[in-house]
Amino acid sequence: MKVTNHLRKKKNKGLFLKNKIFVYNKMEVPGFSRKQHENPFNYTDDQLQEKQLALKTMKELYPDVPDYYAELVYDMCKNKTQEEIDEIKEKCEKPFKYSRVLPPHDD
Repeated sequence: MKVTNHLRKKKNKGLFLKNKIFVYNKMEVPGFSRKQHENPFNYTDDQLQEKQLALKTMKELYPDVPDYYAELVYDMCKNKTQEEIDEIKEKCEKPFKYSRVLPPHDD
């Protein structure tokens, strides 16, 4: 099939053939399905949109924070009670049981 004369662009929605068959830019492979985004907290579509808006706002306020950690904070604040969050904060303030202070070395 020649692509040059038979196809034309149609506003980033894909390609439109002369015989009115719509061909998308994304290739479907028989026998394989597309990866679905994980949703371990079973957010609804509205909650997912709210999460995306909150993550965008967080990215503007804190540009140095990686997206992974921003999502962790959002999910924790959304799905944990304040008592559980305070308990986690207390655990973080204590030194880790396997951490050790290395002696200073002289160069």
